Amino acid sequence: MLKKLINECTVDMKLHTVDPILIKSGLATVSGPNMAFVETYRNGRREPYLPGSSLKGVIRSHAERIARTLKSPSACEPFFNEDVKEALKQESQRAQTLWCGEKLRIREKRLEQITNQVAYKDSCPACRLFGSTYYVGRFAVSDAYLIPGSHAYKQRRDGVGIDRYTGGASNRAKFDLEVLTDATFQCTIKIRNFEVWQLGWLAYVIQDFKDELIHVGSGKSRGLGRVRGEVQKVIVSYVVADGSALRHDGGRARLRGIGSLAREDGYGFAADDEVLLPEGFSFERPQGKLRSECLFDNGRDTELWLETADKWDAFIAGYDIPREMAHTKFLDLVQEANGDE
Repeated sequence: MLKKLINECTVDMKLHTVDPILIKSGLATVSGPNMAFVETYRNGRREPYLPGSSLKGVIRSHAERIARTLKSPSACEPFFNEDVKEALKQESQRAQTLWCGEKLRIREKRLEQITNQVAYKDSCPACRLFGSTYYVGRFAVSDAYLIPGSHAYKQRRDGVGIDRYTGGASNRAKFDLEVLTDATFQCTIKIRNFEVWQLGWLAYVIQDFKDELIHVGSGKSRGLGRVRGEVQKVIVSYVVADGSALRHDGGRARLRGIGSLAREDGYGFAADDEVLLPEGFSFERPQGKLRSECLFDNGRDTELWLETADKWDAFIAGYDIPREMAHTKFLDLVQEANGDE
């Protein structure tokens, strides 16, 4: 089912820098700042940009923080390693979570057949949407480029390492970094084959972007990276042969998740995976296009988020945390899969 294209949500956003921002290029420089801003070649010149991979990492991290705040541990720990395993052997350590990719691979080693349905159903909410090391996610973010006419300014700042004993500047630990100010970037977020609760989850993240609560890039503890999000438009589209499937008996448009449209069981899709949109919204199929689309622009995206947020609240409240994520007994599974005694 997830290999088909059933529905899609596209969000066009602007990101305005509130504080100076730095995303390091990672390339060694012979001259110039020690930490240079990442650049790409575009429109016949080199210009700074925000990599989509960086933005997706920020969005996923913030979304997981929201999920864990409402119910912990409702998102897996992606950095499970041998050090964590060793620490868990000490009874004084708090239980950690087993990340979904590792959990599914352990089950494969035990000769279980892991189908797409099983992989989706037995993954945490974050891995269902963003993906894991076992399978690709359905959430994508484009690179964010400067909007035409944007006047972004580069500034060089001096930095110095701090001596942990004296609290003062450490000798020979001076460095400089390049930050960007007064810039506006534009990016696109896409969610393919969504459940309605996933749009509601995204709604909270977008609201925090609007409220300037999310930081991007390096130096967050030094006051860098705060951005303000501005949604330009949202398009929800469906590939359906019969447009009446997107209308309620009363004539109002139905926003349907994949759980409402699926013809296959076993994925664990949310029950009642649809909401009614406010009056004035409808799905239209433009001539020559395969998709039926509904447009939310001029600030009316808020009406979409309000309708879907309740679905996220209900989903996370009723989410049943898997045993492997909630208890240290998963170490037995690890040892059995690795052939340990």
